[in-house]
Amino acid sequence: FCVPALNALLHSAVETGCSLIQFQSMEVQCNARISRAMVQCMTENTLVTGACLDGHVFKPGLQELNGLTSPWNTLSIWNVEKLSLTGFLAVSDGGIKGIKGGVEEVAAIAVSQALHPRSSMAKLLKLPEDFGLSWDYFFDEDEREEYHTRKMATKVDRANSQLDALGVKKGLIRHIEYENAPEATVLSKSKAAKNKMVKLKEDGKDESEAQVETKI
Repeated sequence: FCVPALNALLHSAVETGCSLIQFQSMEVQCNARISRAMVQCMTENTLVTGACLDGHVFKPGLQELNGLTSPWNTLSIWNVEKLSLTGFLAVSDGGIKGIKGGVEEVAAIAVSQALHPRSSMAKLLKLPEDFGLSWDYFFDEDEREEYHTRKMATKVDRANSQLDALGVKKGLIRHIEYENAPEATVLSKSKAAKNKMVKLKEDGKDESEAQVETKI
């Protein structure tokens, strides 16, 4: 599994001073519009926002966190400072006897919410079809297709076994449907936010304070 690689990328993001990190599978087609919509969900109390993909069990509102309701690192954006407090956990790497790996997002979220319940919200964002999000998980090789099917079918059980081993309760996640506003409206909002930031600077507030006040 990929826990060490994910944590290596997280470490690099910390060292370079990034506030957010986006994980994305090579099989996913993403664009700036999709990333921007996800970033809009990354409010001050949010740990992670993931894109709703084929295979997710989506229901608007607050839901119990499990392997099918959680964000997946197939396409997700994490708060670097919050995630760096724990990183992705070794229990999710499949090296412990009797505990299958993968679904590392669930354990990371649940532990973060246990430690910092007020500042570790997880979100799953369902985007309109015209945003162009696609996940090309159809394979030419039968073996790879079987592996993908098996992986999807065991996400809940694998995540639950990791949480049981950690001794933490299941976390919570908020499922959100994106309101498909016209592009002009989105652009005008962005322009208004920039103007507000400039005004805040003129009033003597620094950029970090301005960014907090203009978050959606």
